[in-house]
Amino acid sequence: MPIRLKAGQHPKYRMVHATNHPDGCILMADNIAKRTDRLVIEIQSGGQLSLMPQTAENEMVSEDMLMDRVKELLEVTPMPTRLNKFLADFYNEYGVLCDLARLSSGRSGSVLKTLEKIGYIDVQRTPAFTDKGKASTFWQEGKGKTLCLWKRS
Repeated sequence: MPIRLKAGQHPKYRMVHATNHPDGCILMADNIAKRTDRLVIEIQSGGQLSLMPQTAENEMVSEDMLMDRVKELLEVTPMPTRLNKFLADFYNEYGVLCDLARLSSGRSGSVLKTLEKIGYIDVQRTPAFTDKGKASTFWQEGKGKTLCLWKRS
């Protein structure tokens, strides 16, 4: 991740993170994305908000771009794949384009939730039902919850 104080300048330095565990990759990528938002919004643009989120390389990241990249990765991903493995592969392949919430969260605008809703992917959650008997809808793994996804054929 390049660290620069103003857009268009050469980076002052680069941060590198290496791990062999998907959870570590996701945590670091999400942290980098949040720090990039702070850097771009508060330091580079003097507090002025942008219509489109930017990466550390000052590239604009649209929802269509994220959707296309996720679909490209789904095409070459073996099925079924654990959510955390898929997200780590995404960050490894395309870099830190956005924070975790834009890719995978319970909010209606997340890319993977949208793909599930339109029937592009199938999702298997464990446990499949909540304590109250409703179908599970979580989009993060941990604490006894696992999620596998694959492209619908």
